[in-house]
Amino acid sequence: MMDAGLNTAIALSGRQRLLNLLHGAYGVGTAIGPLVVTAAILTGSWRSAYLLLIVLDLVIAVSWLRHRRDAPAPAPAEKTQALEPRPAAQWSRRRYGLVVAVGMSVFFLYTGLEVGAGEWEASFCRGHLGLSTSATGLATFGYWGALTAVRISLALVPRPVAPRTVVRVGSALAVIATAIIWWQPGSTVTVIAFAVLGGALAGVFPALVSLTPVRIGERRAQHVIAWQVGAAAAGGAGISALIGLLIGATSLAVLGPSLTILALLVVAAELILTRLAPVTRQAHPVP
Repeated sequence: MMDAGLNTAIALSGRQRLLNLLHGAYGVGTAIGPLVVTAAILTGSWRSAYLLLIVLDLVIAVSWLRHRRDAPAPAPAEKTQALEPRPAAQWSRRRYGLVVAVGMSVFFLYTGLEVGAGEWEASFCRGHLGLSTSATGLATFGYWGALTAVRISLALVPRPVAPRTVVRVGSALAVIATAIIWWQPGSTVTVIAFAVLGGALAGVFPALVSLTPVRIGERRAQHVIAWQVGAAAAGGAGISALIGLLIGATSLAVLGPSLTILALLVVAAELILTRLAPVTRQAHPVP
């Protein structure tokens, strides 16, 4: 609920920088979380980690309620009129449903690629490339570190990059990186390809979220973004599990072609989505 709510609220505000920062914070959290639990266990009990989570959740809840109470009423949406694509209002119910379904499939496939690569990289490096435990740890950190660093960088660049450009360039680089992982020209190059893949994927999810109001209008996006986030969660869990089944049935070598096929499917699904719901006017991110 928090994931969908935060993505929806920030996407509708048109603040692309903040959306990238939100997803960069996700990467920071995934890195810090295990360290917090490890520290709690070393001090004697895992319960202190959950106590810390309770405190943080309460701080977030109180802060959000204070923000809602103190925030002024929204002014007439002058800057958002450009985000309301008039052709979408004339769509048939069938076309609207198809756009929503294809959009959810993009999020499903993208998150399956992101999570699948991140979760299976360690096993791939250790069991297939034959790297040491320490080298495998650094390789895995390289993937998630690149993902987080690029997202934060996209939030801090002086001139924001257009979301449509981020999606197209990131998707293309992801295809190249996964192809190199499949090719495996050498352990070092393959590990670097994983890091490049993380950096390439970094801005795609936030950009896809920010483009949703541009494609279908803000009123519909209030509901659809939540469905997209749900599809993303399903893709991250389901596709990663499917890759695991393929590895179990064959070997770790199947990871490379699996990721390459996923990357190509993301490109194809995004092109179909653009054909069905073209971004006729590119929204400029609000600082």
